[in-house]
Formats: sequence, structure tokens, C-alpha cells
Amino acid sequence: QQQQWYSSAPSKGFSAPAYGRSNIPVRTLVDHPGVWEDARVAYLNEVLVRKRGHPAALMIIYCEVMQQLLLKGAIDFAVTFDHGDFSMMPAGVPLPQMTRSQLVLQDPQQQTSDPYQRPVLLNTCSSESLAELLRHLKRSYWPFPWDTNIDAPAQGGKGSLGGFRAAAKAALGSEDVSAALKAVSAVAAHRLSRGIWTSPGGGDLARCVAASERLVMMVGDEQPQERRDLAVLLLHSGRPAAAAAELSAYLDAARSGGRLRVNPFDLRLAEQLWKLVGQGSGVKPEREVMSVDKVLRGRAGSEPYLDSNEEQQHLPLTW
Repeated sequence: QQQQWYSSAPSKGFSAPAYGRSNIPVRTLVDHPGVWEDARVAYLNEVLVRKRGHPAALMIIYCEVMQQLLLKGAIDFAVTFDHGDFSMMPAGVPLPQMTRSQLVLQDPQQQTSDPYQRPVLLNTCSSESLAELLRHLKRSYWPFPWDTNIDAPAQGGKGSLGGFRAAAKAALGSEDVSAALKAVSAVAAHRLSRGIWTSPGGGDLARCVAASERLVMMVGDEQPQERRDLAVLLLHSGRPAAAAAELSAYLDAARSGGRLRVNPFDLRLAEQLWKLVGQGSGVKPEREVMSVDKVLRGRAGSEPYLDSNEEQQHLPLTW
């Protein structure tokens, strides 16, 4: 009965793009992934207005709706969601064995203005949906070519690591870079030096760094390649000390002999980047890598950037 109840609930016109999790063609190297990806489908405010969003965004919204229904007593069972690897509209899966009394840790009828005394509801939805949104934003804003042959979802990947090689080659001044990419990189660097963080045809470096930092906070320990990708972005952003810290953490994980699958070519590129910023360059790596604890100990509601005088300033996270 619960399954039938949820299956008959209307979606109120919400839809996901026909291409599913990514619009970038498979087995292809594209110069500008942002031309293919639409960042708006990953922002919840845009999804609510346009009623069209990434399957992960719809999953987050549906989870919140179901949790509010559970909290208010409209339903007495938990609901999780099947997203089909984020390639389809999320489908609700009732969990009748998990009742409201088990999930709500405090009586919702007890009214209080203290946010720490309000009812606490155990989350039955995976945080992977938020990580997937950050991967989408990372692709949407990535300012270098993207190769969908790398980390392909069809081969069990996350679709998040296809841009490292082009970004690393650009940072190292490799000859294996097209003239068009060199021109785009030069223009982007010039605009960045003047405090302009966006560059037509060159992605959005500031927003790509922001998405990558948050992705590292969520999955950096389990997926060290995300630290590697963040490092090359930080290097292009003029933050070599932070880049060196992330590269060091990635190389330690890659050389540890654990379960991490490392591509030898990518590892050599990362080692060359480390030599560029970490050895003989005079750059002292930051003491801490990106993490939730590091952010919470910093200035609340802000993130650092370098102004034209190379002094560290702060932008509000909502900028």
C-alpha cells in the first residue's frame, strides 16, 4: 500500500534532462565542457523555478519533501530513492520497517525557538546525490578540455576526472596543447590577474575551484584524484602553496599501494606538477589540505582569493 501510495504521487511537472547525468558526448574530447553542460540544473533554486533539474537535484528535493512529511506526521514510514546511477528520474522506495518513532529523535510538537532543541530527523538519503551535483558543476565550469574516455560512468567511473590531463599540460607548458587552448589560457590568466574570474570560452575558474573544494571536502579521502584535480586548479588560480598541499596528499595516497587505481601517465603528470610547485620552487606547502575541519576553523561564510596585490582576501560563499 505504501509503495502504491508513493508511485501514484504526481511529480508536479518536474523533469530531468533527456541526457540524464551529463550532456557531454561519450568517448569524446571536448574543448569546452561548459558548452555541453548546463549548470542551472544543479542549483536547487533554479530547479524549483524551472521545474527541470539534474536527477541528483530532484532527489535532494524529493528527499526533503518526504522528510518534512515524516516530521509533520503525514506519513509513518521512511522513503529512500533509487536513482539508477543518476541516469533517470529518482524513484521512491518506501522503507516500512523504519517508522517515524525510530527516525524522529524528538517530539515535533515541542515548540522551541532554540535551533539546537528542534526535532532531529535521521537522514535516509545518500550524500552521494550532493557529491554528484558538485561533479556536474565541476564539469560545467571546468576551464580546460574534457575527455569522457577517462573515468567514464559506463565503466564504473564517476564522470569527474576527465579534465586533469589538459589542465596539467597547460600548467606545465606542454607542447601537446593546441594553439586555441594556449590562447584561451593566456586570456584567462590575463583576466584573472585583473580580478576578472570568468573568461568567455574558458570556463569559470573561481566557481570550478569552489565546486572542487566542496567535492574534496565530501569525498577527498575516498577519492584522492579529486585532490589532484583541485591542486591543478589552485595552481592556475595563483595559489601554489595550497596546490602543493593537495598534490602531496594525492601522491601519498597514490604511492601507498592501497586500493586506489592509478593511471601511470596521470601519476607522472602529477609528479611533474609537484616538482613545479613543491621541489626547488621555494613554495612552502600549506600545513593542512582541504577538509571540513579546516573550513570550519576559518572565517565563517567566506573563502580566500588573491587580489591584484597578491594579498589574500575573502569572498562571501554566496557571491
